[in-house]
Amino acid sequence: MSSEEESVRERILLAAGRCLTENGVRDVSLQVIAREAGLARATLYRHFPDGRDQLVNELVTFEVQRFFGELYRSVEGLTSLEHVLERGLRFAHHAVAAHYLLQTMLRDDPSMLEPALSSSIETIEHRIAAIFVPFLEAGPRRNAQADFLSRMSIEYISTQGRWDFDNTTQLRHLVRDELLASMSTSPLKIKPATVRPLRAVEDGSLRTRVVNATLEEMASGHYDDFSLTRVMKAAGVSRATLYRAFPGGRDALLSAAVTRESSRFFVAVADAMASAPTMHDSLLAGITNTWSHLTSHAALLGVWKEKPEVILRSLRFDEATKTYFVASSLVQPMLSQWLEAEEAGRLAEWLCRIVVSYWTNPADYLDITDPKSIALFYANHVAASVERLAKLSS
Repeated sequence: MSSEEESVRERILLAAGRCLTENGVRDVSLQVIAREAGLARATLYRHFPDGRDQLVNELVTFEVQRFFGELYRSVEGLTSLEHVLERGLRFAHHAVAAHYLLQTMLRDDPSMLEPALSSSIETIEHRIAAIFVPFLEAGPRRNAQADFLSRMSIEYISTQGRWDFDNTTQLRHLVRDELLASMSTSPLKIKPATVRPLRAVEDGSLRTRVVNATLEEMASGHYDDFSLTRVMKAAGVSRATLYRAFPGGRDALLSAAVTRESSRFFVAVADAMASAPTMHDSLLAGITNTWSHLTSHAALLGVWKEKPEVILRSLRFDEATKTYFVASSLVQPMLSQWLEAEEAGRLAEWLCRIVVSYWTNPADYLDITDPKSIALFYANHVAASVERLAKLSS
């Protein structure tokens, strides 16, 4: 592509950004963008032949690249990894909050962000990891450590959770205790955890039959084209009977399936954690069982394959804050025998972020289906931070 074509393309993207910010996502057409850019509509289609969706996708990618360019410049010249992380996280938090286009999309239609964010995430991680590498000790763990720091940074950039990044003390604790504690320590030796199966639901009640049929529909890759007819046939019920039991139809069926499976999931993880003799064993059991069930649940895998944005939208920005709050609130009480409430909450939320990051974007140094690989990962990247938080509680 010639420099002139690149200039026109950037001009279109900048115009699209202004239009979306000023008018909202739903009310912007290619004609409006062309007028703002001072170009013919045919010129827009020459650069973006797939129309509005392609333009919005590339606009998000363009803004993400600009954002991380500014982030890199904000930490350029700093001489310690601790300062790089502190300044970078504070800068990123303010930049996201002040980014009008991003906030407009989050308000009007968050699903528009997902395709571009998902396709950009690996590139973003590599760019951030490259910032960290020069500060890390050379050796076999270096690249994995840089990748880990990059992943956690992205998690906190998208949602700060319980942290206040304008509070210097809180930000320093986050960086020292959760992000950097394992960078200069020897790995802890810990045995792999055992995976506990989800408890079977074996009663033949109407509700169970319908929920099971709903899960089969999801596992078969039918989410957008969810069929009540197939569910009724599999459950052996009439339409009238189904609507009496689930008056909301499709939405009520999906809600019932999510509620039941979430309960089974939590019970299995809680049982595994509660039966462990030490805090490290308990946490490793929780992580191992969570990843095991996330990667083997047929209905979840069906939705993830067909419609990943349905899952991802609850793991980004403001929605992630709610998701992490609920998940960490369930785990926090199980840590109370070892940690004070504040440290237990911090640790629970941090582990939720780790689980999400490696589940949605696998790493070559961690197999989240293998308890031995997970135990090694825990020893290398998690254990030292757990020790730091335990000392703060003592």
